[in-house]
Amino acid sequence: MENLSEEDSWNLFCVYAFPAHGENRVPSHLEEVGRKIVKQCGNLPLAIKTTASSLANTTDLRKWESKRRQLERAVIPIGNHDPVMDILKLSYDSLPPHLKPCFISRENKCVFYLEEASTHTSGASGWCRILLAKKDTNDNALSHCRPAYLRTLSMSQNWEIETIPENLFTAMRGLRVLDLSSTRISTLPASVGKIVLLKVLNLRDTRVYKVPECVRYLKSLLFLVMPYDCKYIPVWISKLKILQHLECENVYRMPKGVSDMNSWRALRTGHLKLSIKEDEFMRLEDLAKMTQLQELLLELHHENEMEMERIEEGVLVQLIKMSRLNIWNMMNASALFSEKMRTMRDLESLQLYSFVVPGWICDLANLRELELRGCLCIDYPALQRMPNLVRLVLDGDYLCRELPKAFGKSGGFPHLRFFTIQFFINLEEFLKLEEGAMACLEEFRLQHCWNVKKVGEGLERLKRLKVFDFTSSRKGELTEYYLCQPQLALNKTLA
Repeated sequence: MENLSEEDSWNLFCVYAFPAHGENRVPSHLEEVGRKIVKQCGNLPLAIKTTASSLANTTDLRKWESKRRQLERAVIPIGNHDPVMDILKLSYDSLPPHLKPCFISRENKCVFYLEEASTHTSGASGWCRILLAKKDTNDNALSHCRPAYLRTLSMSQNWEIETIPENLFTAMRGLRVLDLSSTRISTLPASVGKIVLLKVLNLRDTRVYKVPECVRYLKSLLFLVMPYDCKYIPVWISKLKILQHLECENVYRMPKGVSDMNSWRALRTGHLKLSIKEDEFMRLEDLAKMTQLQELLLELHHENEMEMERIEEGVLVQLIKMSRLNIWNMMNASALFSEKMRTMRDLESLQLYSFVVPGWICDLANLRELELRGCLCIDYPALQRMPNLVRLVLDGDYLCRELPKAFGKSGGFPHLRFFTIQFFINLEEFLKLEEGAMACLEEFRLQHCWNVKKVGEGLERLKRLKVFDFTSSRKGELTEYYLCQPQLALNKTLA
């Protein structure tokens, strides 16, 4: 194929860099740097698609400029050297650690049966790098399998597996990824602790109820996923010095010492409760040490007003790299979400419970998901100006009687795809939608707004709407509409 024209290259780049932005999909502040990036890709389709896709989740000009500089340094054609490979290498470098091994198998062999894996002998040219155990593998089949050169072992959704032979992992010293999710195992053999290169351990949907003791010896571990039944994290978890991601959905307190690990990227726990006294659990002050943290669910239970001041001054404001933040305020209903949180410029997902939400929150330009539950929003109309908002949930405003007219104006919510309004119990009338409002909306849910007497005009103008869910009964009766042709079907269903 010949190289694309300059204009075709730009159009292809826009499709992958701005997939949810509709026809007017290019933010003005990104067009100049975007065209420079396309030029660096040499009008080559594969390079353009790969580079554009790596930028699709951000409109931060700093990140785009950084990508342009990387391309500028990487693409230096010398002789017969292929610059496309350098561009693809940049995409590879941005992958999370547990995916990189998938792209460096010497012969990229993928084995689907335990029996086949066990036939590979030491020193053979066809080393097994990836194994996806076939479904319905049982304990007996596992006892005869010890492939020595395995990199990834997935037994996910093999519900017949209840136990793992003690000697299974003794020969798997090179294993990087172990996925035992959706099996019936209740414990791990001690030999797991000898897999010194293991980076990913997934125990989701198993019968393991506590972190197995053998895990403490996995010094290379980066990702640990525990099942829902696990409610306790041991103190020795802090010995895993490079652990970055811990997922334990039913754990609400973390042991002291966890905050000393400066490698943390994500704590996917229950709503984390922090201690305010000297005990064996992580304290509020400790959170400020975790400056690399990007994901956090936090629950604030303290009655003392000084605690909120400490949170604003010395804790959350330190977490400037945060991308996903969920905070439940259990102290008092008048707590103001602090303006000092504006330092979190990379925030992409924000969920707040029982806060007074200031208008400046709409200045978080990278925000894609926003949930306000039991909150009082000072400036509702400003929400429709948020440039990258894809999902919005407004829940439990008991004072609001009328939605802002700005919500229905042409050009409002330019990229919003999912919109939910629920438990606005005093809301009486829905807004009128102009042509061009919410142009990308696919799902709209108006739930448990019991006093709504009239659904406003203009819903038939939502050209991309697929689901309209209107629940108005106090009994919670649900009516859901799947619309293939919204302008025709909507009038009929509302009638």
